[in-house]
Amino acid sequence: MNQDQLQNEIKPVEEPQKGKGFKKWLKRFGIAGFWFFLIKGLLWIVVFVAGYYGFKLW
Repeated sequence: MNQDQLQNEIKPVEEPQKGKGFKKWLKRFGIAGFWFFLIKGLLWIVVFVAGYYGFKLW
């Protein structure tokens, strides 16, 4: 073996990326937020339609 093959390159240890977990949670909150506001909006439509036609909910 010659001298060039014996020398090892010293590389810094890379830290695991912290951004992956954040993006995963951000996506989960985005999906949950979408369903929350969709259901909330549909319930408000039901409330207004029921109020317009005079349905008694209670």
